[in-house]
Amino acid sequence: MLTLLRHASTMSNVHRLLPRLTVNRRLLQAVVDESRPCCALGFVEERKQRRAAIVLGLPQIEDRGQLGDGFRLGHQVAFIGKVCALRLDFLFERLTPLQVVLEPANDTVQCVIGAIVQSDAYFVLIVGAHGLTAFRADTKREERHRFGEVLREAAEPDGRQARFRALEQALSDVSPARTPLVWLGASDPGLLELSGAQAYELRPSG
Repeated sequence: MLTLLRHASTMSNVHRLLPRLTVNRRLLQAVVDESRPCCALGFVEERKQRRAAIVLGLPQIEDRGQLGDGFRLGHQVAFIGKVCALRLDFLFERLTPLQVVLEPANDTVQCVIGAIVQSDAYFVLIVGAHGLTAFRADTKREERHRFGEVLREAAEPDGRQARFRALEQALSDVSPARTPLVWLGASDPGLLELSGAQAYELRPSG
């Protein structure tokens, strides 16, 4: 039985004037190389602080103006037995709503969403034909608490993968009008590194 547990939506405070950011070179390249709308989880370094990053690959974006002044991030959680799935919804004023379904028990999800839980901000990087735009989003206490609950409830019983796939399909079917995002790098911990040859610096432009 599919159980939709809860839905939450928060408007992100967006800061466009940003310092230099360090990202993972391979993660960025994987997003650039993907021809479909996609999502990857990772980290950025901002003023020597490591922060969670959600990277969206949107090849259809040709003008930064299409991104507007910010986005609304919502999430929905569903269960089959003790297996859960987390759907993130990105709502930009001028874009078709975007969604990605993640497996909370996945190590990368635990690491990156866990960093959002522990911090007051995270980044959303948009990669498109226009180049790259970075949003720094403040997190409220309530948002961190909700994501923390999702991670604590994630479990790994036998048959986890098959049940997650069923949840992924069910959550995608809830809102067929939304643009689904391909989840990249779910099983590649190297995409979380920010040191050595993997470090790539992004510099703000006018």
